[in-house]
Amino acid sequence: MELSDGLQLRFDVSNLTDRHYEDVIGYPLPGRSMMVSVDYEMR
Repeated sequence: MELSDGLQLRFDVSNLTDRHYEDVIGYPLPGRSMMVSVDYEMR
């Protein structure tokens, strides 16, 4: 989402329901995770 000229906001959620999954038998994937980032580019 671009907030203004050169300023962006990003939001990402993985495994929102926090279910337990396995990639390969015995190797679980991470639980719920959220990430927010703000990028600013000077022009």
